[in-house]
Amino acid sequence: MKITLQFALILIIWQIGEWISNTFNLIIPGSILGMLLLLFLLESKIIKEENIRAAGDLFLKVLPFFFVPSGVAILAYTDLVKDIWVSMTLILVLSMALVMLVTGKTTQKLIDMRGDKDDH
Repeated sequence: MKITLQFALILIIWQIGEWISNTFNLIIPGSILGMLLLLFLLESKIIKEENIRAAGDLFLKVLPFFFVPSGVAILAYTDLVKDIWVSMTLILVLSMALVMLVTGKTTQKLIDMRGDKDDH
């Protein structure tokens, strides 16, 4: 029952993000707004991490499952991909490296701003 309530809380926040996006005709997807809202609520301690930890852990465990359809689609359309696979791979690797770099730098900056220098 506990995990069901945690999922419900996450879904409610997601729906609020969708509502904001649709109501104000924003170009930012509602799912992104919902996750930013969740981040704000967690950072401001309005929602405690333990209130959504079990649902979040389950999401992380099943996350790789959501990449399977795109992998199967690439295999199904190899004749379309064969001419661009080198550039596609290069773009994927570079964009992944850029995301990792920006995420790491942002996280480091946030840690430094908090003053938690003993943690790293």
